[in-house]
Amino acid sequence: MRIQIEKNTETKWVKQKDLQRFLDKGWQKMGDQPNPKKLDYKLEVQAEVVADEDDDPDFEAPLFSLPTEDKGDE
Repeated sequence: MRIQIEKNTETKWVKQKDLQRFLDKGWQKMGDQPNPKKLDYKLEVQAEVVADEDDDPDFEAPLFSLPTEDKGDE
C-alpha cells in the first residue's frame, strides 16, 4: 500500500513500511494538519468575597441592558 506525503510544495508516494522514515524528516501525510503547538502558560484566578456588618441585606443589584444595534427602517 502506498501513501501520499508532502513537504512544502513537493509530493511523493511512499510505501507504508517507509512512511515513518519520511515523517521523521518533516514530511506529512496528505490531508494531515500539523500538530498545534502546546501553549506553555498557566492562568490563575483568585477572588475574595468580602462582607461588612453594615451591608444592606435587602439590597438588590440594579438591572441594566446592553445597547442594541439600530438597524434603521427596514
